[in-house]
Amino acid sequence: MAERAGVLDDALRATGLEPVPQPDPSDERRLAQVRTTLSGVLAAAESQDSPEVATLVREQLDALGGADAGATAPAPRLTVALQDAADEVEAACLGAVSPALAQVLASASAGLLQARSLV
Repeated sequence: MAERAGVLDDALRATGLEPVPQPDPSDERRLAQVRTTLSGVLAAAESQDSPEVATLVREQLDALGGADAGATAPAPRLTVALQDAADEVEAACLGAVSPALAQVLASASAGLLQARSLV
């Protein structure tokens, strides 16, 4: 009830505790979609024997909470998968509520575009 009334944070502060902001639900959905997309790119990199790209994408996934077991099938060409993923991650970045998430997604999108040179 206090959360709905918007006074829960005030009650926590009164007890000496600092409230922890909760992530926006739309950002959580964006993050889940990006993880699925990157998991698909990782599968494509592994199936097309591109260890450098696989390492880069694996590091991005680790920073975002890990791979998604429900990833889509690998794209026929890794360069296409990288471009499509960069576009999707960029769109998620532009829609992010959290500035921190937007920054991480912008970096991930740029990394995916740069990874095309590794293919």
